[in-house]
Amino acid sequence: MDVESKISELIEPYLEKEELRLYKIIFTSAGKKSKLVIYVDAKEGHVNIDKLAALNRYAGDVIEAEDLIKNSYTLEVSSPGLVTLKEERDYRFFKGRYCKIVLEKETIYGNIVDYLDDDVVVLDVDGEEKKIEVSNILKAKLDVRF
Repeated sequence: MDVESKISELIEPYLEKEELRLYKIIFTSAGKKSKLVIYVDAKEGHVNIDKLAALNRYAGDVIEAEDLIKNSYTLEVSSPGLVTLKEERDYRFFKGRYCKIVLEKETIYGNIVDYLDDDVVVLDVDGEEKKIEVSNILKAKLDVRF
């Protein structure tokens, strides 16, 4: 089992208890310099700095107790921020979140409703559902509504 999978398995009960969900874990190792980044989001709303700090302490303790990373490493726990939506899993993970989708002739803003099996993203645009084929998307990113 790789480092990312093992860490995911070990922190999942903590995430569940704290009503967080794991977006992804990235572990890079270059000789003696390693970096582990854990991205999480709140199940409802947005994650706050206190929850990120607490998860950082917990994950660090678990990694050390299990001796998962042999060399020194930097641990970073973060929210995904305004993620670029590239894969099916991104659209599914951020269901309900507000995003910006750039097409060849227009830019659409709305909340992600669903990702259909035929590679179609469904957005709620001001109360109306709009279906967009992924092959037509030039760029898609989470956005902030003011």
